Amino acid sequence: MTPKPKSVLGVAAVYAGAVYLNTNVNTNPNNWFNPVLILICLLLGTGLGLAYYFYSKKYR
Repeated sequence: MTPKPKSVLGVAAVYAGAVYLNTNVNTNPNNWFNPVLILICLLLGTGLGLAYYFYSKKYR
């Protein structure tokens, strides 16, 4: 069974949001709009979402 796009986007969004919040709270809470950090978090979230998609596609 192939995962639905909503679940893949949900995994990517939750992971990217968690990394972004964790990094901001632990490093510098006053710098919320950091474009480099936002880009890195989106790339990490996209990578995890793709990994979830291909893992689910292969083993389900």
